[in-house]
Amino acid sequence: MVVSAAGVDGAQVTRAAESGADGIVVAGTGLGNATTDLGEAIVEAMDAGVPVVVTSRCGAGATGAVYGTAGGGQTLQDAGAIPGGDLAPWKARVKLALALEAVDQEDVDDEVADYFAESSA
Repeated sequence: MVVSAAGVDGAQVTRAAESGADGIVVAGTGLGNATTDLGEAIVEAMDAGVPVVVTSRCGAGATGAVYGTAGGGQTLQDAGAIPGGDLAPWKARVKLALALEAVDQEDVDDEVADYFAESSA
């Protein structure tokens, strides 16, 4: 799990992807946004085939694809990030682990996204 905050770069995401992570959960700010550097690393990880679930680190509320800037929720979803809905980051981590065990690894990105779309609770 990687937490977005002011000044966070993409080093954690890059290290996780390069170390063979099966998936990554990002605890984004607000509606599920990331810093520019973190957003770029997220896109690179997804391009390398690592599914990324974006959640909000706020106490309540769901993710939303609103901002189209680098690292913005809309930009990340357009690039293939999976919205975590109203799941807290730690719950999304458990759900991602279950999804990765349940899906066909050849279509992992689409199937994990479908798994999350079924229910965000």
